[in-house]
Amino acid sequence: MRNPPSAFFAILFAATVLLTGCGEAEKTSGGGPDTALVVFGPSLAELFYEAGISDRLAALDRHSIWPGELSGVPRAGDFMCPSLEAIAELDPTSIHVVGSNPSLSALADRLGIPLYTYSFDTLEDIHRSCETISSLYLTPAWTVSASLPGALDHWADMPETPEGNDSDTP
Repeated sequence: MRNPPSAFFAILFAATVLLTGCGEAEKTSGGGPDTALVVFGPSLAELFYEAGISDRLAALDRHSIWPGELSGVPRAGDFMCPSLEAIAELDPTSIHVVGSNPSLSALADRLGIPLYTYSFDTLEDIHRSCETISSLYLTPAWTVSASLPGALDHWADMPETPEGNDSDTP
């Protein structure tokens, strides 16, 4: 049975994190360390986990259910209807969101914390997201970005699953 692509990236990224370690938190615009992150977007939550900084997550959106180790992180609504009061009560140091959300932007302004936006529409967007996380948190996220072309080529060369067959066997 073949592992799905996300499992391959997770294993690849976890090995990279273990081999290279992590740095200290970057300072927020308020001057303190960025240690209470609110993250909206399953892909983004996975990147923060794989970068080894899930201990900094103050809250996630309700759709960020993988990996299972994040199940204990509080939930703050979803992208369309974030729980602004719950987020504010957590005293976050930054908000990270896939896409653009005016209410989260206004909340970040009101709290005086940075709002970081990400996109995962193209391979270039994924590289940029990895580089942003790497530069903000001094993590080795850039190594995943560097390894993506080879990993994607590997998956592109795999035969497609026959129609109507959800398993890995024909």
